[in-house]
Amino acid sequence: MEFALLVLYLLEGLIFATVALVLKKKPSKFPNVETGFHVKEAMESEEKWQYANRAAAGVCAAGAVLLMGAGILLFCLRTEGPIMMIAFFGLSAAALAGAVFLPAALLRRKFR
Repeated sequence: MEFALLVLYLLEGLIFATVALVLKKKPSKFPNVETGFHVKEAMESEEKWQYANRAAAGVCAAGAVLLMGAGILLFCLRTEGPIMMIAFFGLSAAALAGAVFLPAALLRRKFR
């Protein structure tokens, strides 16, 4: 069971890393906003759009490192399955909330 949970940590970390790479390397050009971090404030100007996508890429990259690192650490420490599962859901919720809310907060703070 612990190995399966490690795989989940690594897969979710890989998803966050992929999103970070797309946001960093291939965001759609403003105002054609097919991919990217979509909030009302980010879509007001090209400068805000680029800043919001860079911020979201950084947060997603941090989430990837957090999830993968925690999964490997917990697996190497031979943590029991239920504890790994609780940690997985907690870290997943924190990473997702951070990826959604933190870039928007940074954007609002920078462009007051």
